Amino acid sequence: EGQAGFDPQATRMVRLIKPFRLFRVLRLIRNQKLLVIFDYIESKLKLPPFAFKMVRLFALILGMVHLCSCFFWLVKVASNEPSEFEMFLADNNLSREGSRVGKYMVSFYFINTVFTTVGFGDISATNTQERGFLVVVMYIGTIIFGMLLT
Repeated sequence: EGQAGFDPQATRMVRLIKPFRLFRVLRLIRNQKLLVIFDYIESKLKLPPFAFKMVRLFALILGMVHLCSCFFWLVKVASNEPSEFEMFLADNNLSREGSRVGKYMVSFYFINTVFTTVGFGDISATNTQERGFLVVVMYIGTIIFGMLLT
């Protein structure tokens, strides 16, 4: 336990939960802006309905992979000890001061292996918080796959 009886692990979890409040705001914004954006794209491109549906579905999948990638990185940073995190960075040829693009691509690549159920095993969850988050991501991937089939 840390100072004054606070559990450092519990405070990390509280920091992880705060960003999820953004989902409520994102949902409100998304409903309005996405409809306008998709209507504009549909009118300008004059795509057949099937092709436009595929573009919209691809945008949804890409958006979900992006969000999950960002949140996975947040969980990775917040739930690991600094030495474990440094080791993860070194294993993936990254550094703490290195490129954000490189860090994003590691996370993006990993979430894509989860969504597509390929799971190469070169990057994996290393603690309880990461595994818990990835269970949620797996369900999201399953829901999206189900949407593809309907």
